[in-house]
Amino acid sequence: MYQYQSRIRFSEVDRNRKLSIAGLINYLQDCSTFQSEDTGFSVERLLEEKQGWFILSWQIEIDSLPSLGEEIVVSTSPSSYKGLFANRDFTMAYPGGKPFVRVRSIWVLMDLEKGTPLRAPQEMRDAYGMEEPLEGDWGGRKIKLPEESLLVDAGSFQVPRSYLDTNNHMNNSHYIEEALAVLPTGSHITGMDEAGEILAVIRFLIEM
Repeated sequence: MYQYQSRIRFSEVDRNRKLSIAGLINYLQDCSTFQSEDTGFSVERLLEEKQGWFILSWQIEIDSLPSLGEEIVVSTSPSSYKGLFANRDFTMAYPGGKPFVRVRSIWVLMDLEKGTPLRAPQEMRDAYGMEEPLEGDWGGRKIKLPEESLLVDAGSFQVPRSYLDTNNHMNNSHYIEEALAVLPTGSHITGMDEAGEILAVIRFLIEM
């Protein structure tokens, strides 16, 4: 299991001095990116080879979120490869403690020129290693809205260049920031699912 330790910064917290959901997503993305950098499959190398990793879905369970200044440990590892897809798990915990955030995710390696998915080479799989999947009832990847759901048009916006990442793609943390902006004030998020690449569908589990 790959790990790195950090401390929650002022720029990462919300008005309650807790790590924001977008900040959480950035920690997860950074952890997998650091593993790639440290195992020889850096962003620079992949871009030279016209390749890049894309996230297809997140399933996130949140028991609590750390506060400003607290030390945390973020961990990640692939848990399986199924055809073209890579399943990767994450946890966030206090040093020496049990995880308070548990995450399952699905990724795909893309040919950036052709726009087609690639099978991760065995050399890359060996470098990343493999761990047992996180236990739990995660359900399916497909997001189903309850029949009584009320869909509200939250408007549209033009994606600014500052939202684009090294894949020339609107980064997932910004999708989530925009979705959070339309939630009722005071919503307490206990979990999140996200699916889709061209059309992002995000479901938050909230307590009012």
